[in-house]
Amino acid sequence: MSINIQPTDTSILQPYHLAVVALLLAFTVQPIFAEEAETGWDNSAELSFVAADGNAETTTLGFAATFLRRWQNRKWKTEVTGLQADSTTTERSAVGTDDNFTILEVSTTERVAEKYNLRTRFDKDLTPTSFWFAGAGWAQDELAGIDTRLSAIAGFGKTFRDTETFRTAADLGLTYTHEKAVVNEVDDDDFLGLRLYWELFRQLTASTQYSFELEINENLDDTSDLRADLANHLKVSMSERLALKLTLAFAYDNQPALTTVPLIRPDNSTGTVLTELDELDSVLKVALVFDF
Repeated sequence: MSINIQPTDTSILQPYHLAVVALLLAFTVQPIFAEEAETGWDNSAELSFVAADGNAETTTLGFAATFLRRWQNRKWKTEVTGLQADSTTTERSAVGTDDNFTILEVSTTERVAEKYNLRTRFDKDLTPTSFWFAGAGWAQDELAGIDTRLSAIAGFGKTFRDTETFRTAADLGLTYTHEKAVVNEVDDDDFLGLRLYWELFRQLTASTQYSFELEINENLDDTSDLRADLANHLKVSMSERLALKLTLAFAYDNQPALTTVPLIRPDNSTGTVLTELDELDSVLKVALVFDF
C-alpha cells in the first residue's frame, strides 16, 4: 500500500511551485522601487537531501530560499521553505516447505513529514531604531492537520542593536488568519490575532554565524489557541558563496489540529473518531547554502 498526499484544490499554490513564485516576486517587484539611489540584494538558497536504502528506505528533501532587497530606510524580504520525507518498509513472508520456499515482499511507502511555507514582508523605518511593517504568508502542513493557512500582518517594531557582527530586533503585529483543516469535519477558521517576533544575529568568528528566531502567535478569538515557533541556525562558510548550515527548530501548538483514527468498538464493529495531534514538532536539518 502506498500513501500519497496531494494538496487539495483549495490550495492557493502548489508546493513544488513555491520556489518559482518566490523568484518571480523577487524580480517583478524590483522596478517598483527603481528610483531609489541605494539598492542591494542579499539572496540565498539552501538544499538538503538524505537517502537510505536496505531493509528500510528513507528519503528526505528540504529546500529554502530567501530574497532580501535593501534600500536606505526600507527593505523587502520573501522566504520560501519546504520539507518532505518518505519512509518505505518491506514486509517479508515465505511460501513453500522448510527446505524449499520462495520469499515474498510487500513494500509500503508512507509520507512521514511534509510542510511548506511562503511569506513576504515589507519594512519601513520610522526612526533609526523603529519601523513599521506589513506582510502576508501561506503555509501547508498536512501531517500536522493544516491543509491551508493564509495570513496577513501589520505592526511596529524596534531594532535594539544593528552592527556588522551583532543584530537584535523585535516587533509586534496584528494578524488575520484563514485556516482550513485537513479533516473535513472541522470547519474553516477565521480569526484576528497578535504576533510577537524576536530575531538575533551574531557573528561568532570570521566564518561562523549564529542566528535565532522566536515567533509567538496568539488567537484573540480563542486565547487557548497559542502557537510558538523557535529556530536556531549555525552557519559555517566554506567559501565566499558556499556554506554549511545546521538548523534546530521547534513548533509548539497549544491547541493542535485534529485527525481521524480507526475505532474498534466492544462489539468488534469499526468506525473512526477525532483526536488531537501532538503539541510539539521538531526538525534537525543540515543543508548546503548558496549565497548569491
